[in-house]
Amino acid sequence: MLSDKNGNAPAANINRRRAPSLYESIFKKQQWHRPYADALMEGDTAKIPGAVSCAEQAIFARFVELTATPENGDETADLRKAIDALSDLKKGLAEAESSVRG
Repeated sequence: MLSDKNGNAPAANINRRRAPSLYESIFKKQQWHRPYADALMEGDTAKIPGAVSCAEQAIFARFVELTATPENGDETADLRKAIDALSDLKKGLAEAESSVRG
């Protein structure tokens, strides 16, 4: 069996080098993903409104970009779901604040 100086089979080395680009081509990370995840994961209730606003801006910007492309159905659906989730988060936060106040 052929191997390199570390005892690894050459095919295994080639596959490892290709894995990141294959991963990236399958799972394309969009710029709105990070602010969206940050808003959902924010633990400080005082920071949630700002995080939600940042995520909404990033999502809106992506909506605008997608209007110029003919094939945008899957991501557009994801963006709508993200907006719905952020809306639910804002409603939940508002309900929690109103129950504390009164």
